[in-house]
Amino acid sequence: MSSRSLETFTSGTPDPTSALQAATAKEAESCADGSPGDDPWACLCSSMSAIPVSAALLDPVLDESGGITDFVIRAGNHVRSAEWLEAPDTQVGQRFLEARPGAATSGLLAALTSVFTSGRALNGLTVDYTEERHGRLRRAPLLYYAASC
Repeated sequence: MSSRSLETFTSGTPDPTSALQAATAKEAESCADGSPGDDPWACLCSSMSAIPVSAALLDPVLDESGGITDFVIRAGNHVRSAEWLEAPDTQVGQRFLEARPGAATSGLLAALTSVFTSGRALNGLTVDYTEERHGRLRRAPLLYYAASC
């Protein structure tokens, strides 16, 4: 594994949970035909396994004033962004800061929040990601691309 990794991010709507949980292979096959019952979020989630880099679909967690305080991982693929980090598909349902605690201090949370609030894509932000994992301080340079949809 190289010393640099690529991790992608796509933010969804504030509450697609039931639609994401209902995704099946059958829905994925027919998601592009535009039928009234088609769920575009199920289509997106089912296609994540084909992405060759670490990818996750995140939903914002809002405070009382409507500000973003965290994200929830709604879907992910099986690719790890670093050997010692878990793959996003094993973290579905977790808060982003729980799954990636180093995101707050590295500036990543602020960058992802900006993508969601501004609608402008994040194109290749290099983050010096550090966290304690399994009793050891681990570090990896990660390259982030993000878009809001």
